[in-house]
Amino acid sequence: MKKLIGILAVVLFSVSAMAQVSSQSGKLEVMKSFRLGTCKLVKVEKEGVVTYQITALIANAASHELDIPLGGKDAATALLTSLAGYKPTKGEIVNLNNVDGNTATYSKFNGTWQIYGRGKTLYIAVSRKELLTMSEIIGDK
Repeated sequence: MKKLIGILAVVLFSVSAMAQVSSQSGKLEVMKSFRLGTCKLVKVEKEGVVTYQITALIANAASHELDIPLGGKDAATALLTSLAGYKPTKGEIVNLNNVDGNTATYSKFNGTWQIYGRGKTLYIAVSRKELLTMSEIIGDK
């Protein structure tokens, strides 16, 4: 009888532990990749809500990726097109007004936007043309 109760307790504990496991990121689908796969536009579907993000290798470090959340379809296309068309002044820091509070600066030398992560130390580089292409892809879906 004690063995039976012990087995039941273990089974119930393992079933309840399995029920608490869920995906933190949801279903990820790469919509298009740029720069030989180092920069990707990713569609994230979690609990019926579809959002988009840019996932890219960090420009100032090796083998680390940074995710830049863009929001839903309308927010993502608005953010990408406005960033691609914006002409910043020299040294201007642009707020993306997204969930993570990311900022960006434009590098004329490289011709890319440098989008910074939360700590403002790690960044990814994305060109204006890539931003417009991402916006078009999201707009078509």
